[in-house]
Amino acid sequence: MKQNHLMALSLLPILLFAGFVSAQTDRPGATTSRARRLQTEQTRTDFRQQIETRQAEREKLQTERRSALQERISVIRDERKQQATLRINDQLQKLNARILEHFSNLLDRQSEILNRIKARVDTIERAGREVSQARADLAKAEEALTAARVAILAQTAKTYQIQIETETTLKRDVGATRQALREDLEQVRDAIRAGQEALRRTVTNLAGIMSNATSSAPTTARTN
Repeated sequence: MKQNHLMALSLLPILLFAGFVSAQTDRPGATTSRARRLQTEQTRTDFRQQIETRQAEREKLQTERRSALQERISVIRDERKQQATLRINDQLQKLNARILEHFSNLLDRQSEILNRIKARVDTIERAGREVSQARADLAKAEEALTAARVAILAQTAKTYQIQIETETTLKRDVGATRQALREDLEQVRDAIRAGQEALRRTVTNLAGIMSNATSSAPTTARTN
């Protein structure tokens, strides 16, 4: 979970720049910006609905598999170990759901940042600046965010059931299930990070364009 908090903090520089971008956006692009916000909200709504559908399907499957686990758990003679195994199995499902919710929130913030950057690129283009590289960066960032959504949806549908072989192998069986969840969540985290890095590159390149525009602006000589 510490890594997740660090990921959220690492978005701060991008958020600060995006706030500056939003403040600098001029009125001619206001209609386009509103349209983008509406589209982003619709995308978010559709995404959340897809998540809810996957969650409902997962919970149904999870209930069935838990019943199967309760039957299989009879190979464990120690009742305390039986209860501990069921508890760990349930905790894995909750952990998966909690971390995915965190990732989904990060993705929402990334989408908002992307819209603000798009608005600024529009403004720079209307000022006559070359923005083809910025457009290419934005396209890559958008692809990365789409890939992250796909990863979250795929992970949302997964359940994790401890596969018990014997009481002797119980510790190993529990560890294997935990490791499977960890590896799957790392793949989703990597997808979120890819989107974050794509945004960072876009912001860096856009800052360079803005800096060049400022340095190349004509100056008026002072006369006495």
